[in-house]
Amino acid sequence: MVPTEAGKLFYSCCRQLMDLAAQSQQSLEDLRQEVSGQLVLHVHNAFERGWLPAVADRFLDAHPGVRLEITVGAMPPDAEQGSVGDLWLWLGPEQSSSLRCERMGRWETGLFASPGYVGKQGMPESPEQLNRHHWVNLLETGSRPVLLEHSDGREHLFTPAPSRLKVDTLVLQADSLVRGQGVGMLPVWYADRYERAHPGSFLACLPDWKPEALQVNLHHSFGRPARQVSALADWLRQEMP
Repeated sequence: MVPTEAGKLFYSCCRQLMDLAAQSQQSLEDLRQEVSGQLVLHVHNAFERGWLPAVADRFLDAHPGVRLEITVGAMPPDAEQGSVGDLWLWLGPEQSSSLRCERMGRWETGLFASPGYVGKQGMPESPEQLNRHHWVNLLETGSRPVLLEHSDGREHLFTPAPSRLKVDTLVLQADSLVRGQGVGMLPVWYADRYERAHPGSFLACLPDWKPEALQVNLHHSFGRPARQVSALADWLRQEMP
């Protein structure tokens, strides 16, 4: 079934009425001194483990009047899918022209493999040798060349062979590498945490050569944000590792 032109027009008008009603309620809540109301935080699935859950708990403890909903996914931020009170904490380059994008930081990345894989296939000694190894594709890194930069400033553009395994979460990426599926990228911070929890999981490959860092961005709607949106955005800025 597909909507008619009249149906599309009616939906658009109804959506504007619903958004206006939500904005009116939000304006009333902004008049209160305390931070309260509904909040929806969309987060990239890379953040579902690590520092964010504890940050959310502390935010709720500090603001008892807030109701926070966290949704996890891999689809890029889209203002059409959101509503008043939305924030997007996202990993990767800016992708939405309908949302304001604020650079929060970046994750330094590295190349990793499991000791079992290295024992069977050997350790790559130079970027040129990466073509001899299986590549586990994180996000979209398999669809474009990977720029590796040496600590002395040299650069090497590595084009991965087509990957038989493509994943869109850091959890799956780390688990795939631990199972010996090949060589792949991980944020260094994430790999360190995983290694501390499960010693002997990873070996760093070509530690002097680093892939480009992954951007961490905060997306929100244009215009004056609601009080609770500003409060959560400020909280995330202060708690960012």
